[in-house]
Amino acid sequence: MTQFLYVLAAVSITACLLVLKRMQPYSDWAEAGSRGRTISWAILLVYLAVNILNIQTRDITALVASGLSAQNKIQIAIVLFACAWAATLCLTRRVPLKTLFDGPGYWIFWLVVVYSFSTIWSTWPSLTVFRVTELAALWIISSHVFARIDWFERVETFLWISLGIYFIHGCLLALGLVEGDSSDGSWIGSMRSNTGSLIAGLMILWTVYRCVTDDRRSHIWKLPVLTLVLLLFGSLATSISLLLSIMVLLTLHTKGTLRIALIATTLAAVLTIPNVLLAFHGQVIEPLVGGMSQAFAKPTQHITGMTGRLELWTTIWESTRNQPWGFGFAALERTFSVENGTMSWTAGNAHNGFISAWLGAGWLAVTLVIALFGALINRSFVVDRSLFPLMIGSVALVAVNNLSLPAVGGRVTIILIFVIALCHIPTCARTERQFARRQKAFFL
Repeated sequence: MTQFLYVLAAVSITACLLVLKRMQPYSDWAEAGSRGRTISWAILLVYLAVNILNIQTRDITALVASGLSAQNKIQIAIVLFACAWAATLCLTRRVPLKTLFDGPGYWIFWLVVVYSFSTIWSTWPSLTVFRVTELAALWIISSHVFARIDWFERVETFLWISLGIYFIHGCLLALGLVEGDSSDGSWIGSMRSNTGSLIAGLMILWTVYRCVTDDRRSHIWKLPVLTLVLLLFGSLATSISLLLSIMVLLTLHTKGTLRIALIATTLAAVLTIPNVLLAFHGQVIEPLVGGMSQAFAKPTQHITGMTGRLELWTTIWESTRNQPWGFGFAALERTFSVENGTMSWTAGNAHNGFISAWLGAGWLAVTLVIALFGALINRSFVVDRSLFPLMIGSVALVAVNNLSLPAVGGRVTIILIFVIALCHIPTCARTERQFARRQKAFFL
């Protein structure tokens, strides 16, 4: 009963925020603040490179004993510079505050606010302050980079660069030049990356969109290359959700109605979910699970146990269910491996964005993350009509993968920057009546 009251309180607060939000069907600041975008772009790329290429990392025990590593100090320096630049962007109105909070950005703002308050009860206040500052600064800088007419090419370039950095990291890891975990010590094992898989999945989705809207011959060669990269990175969850997202994209592109996409997705779920449930209960369908095991080089018990995630999530719930307001943004996840030594494996994070939000600020953060995804779907109705299938497909792919990857809800990730980009892309100027009619049709 107590948990229900906490959930009700979180939902009620979120509903109040929704009522207070002034509905703005479109924004027209795509050309505002064009100066200094090169600096913003450079900050993003340097931030990505430093955080992906783990030249030197320390676990929590070594961090306490020896202090910050050289890489930690570089990360702090980058964030401090990003904060100074973000403040400059706001003070000089290169990023207008009014439009920064427009659309889905409204919910990012409240996530920043809630995570800031979580510092009060954080188990590691200094880390929470740093991560909240990082989130706020990169939100402003990302909006400055992508809120422009050529956003599509910029986002696509950002994804390609991110994918390349992850591939380079895998090569360096195999050569022993950087620190990190390799599943089996081989080159293929070194390439394993859940985030890299999701980026590859997004690139495949965007390439499919390119093939059906642009000159197919100019883009179709990318599909086999990206598929190979997806298999090297080895995320089964991304591969399955990617198929569903492509189906949604193609259905919306060819039929132009959400109902058909929902029917097709429901049929796919009806065919898939029973097999998954049977696998969880030990009644494994050997051809299905065996094929997945061979394709992704994972033992069948890893597939049926979601690669240890079920054990992890159960452990997290049992140890945190009496803390409905969380433990401070990014604080508990950093020390989780120390606090939960009873697990059969060491988890570096919650492997679930919604659980990351739960650990950060409880039920309120979870409802804000859900509201953010809802706002992104709402946003898809006011972008260019031809982009509607891609927006829905991209949001679906990220939201589904957020169940197995801390993409949105935890500390800043490449995927979160991608989501921020979608939050602030330019929209089309439609009338209030057209916007309301399309919104009503969507929810009906």
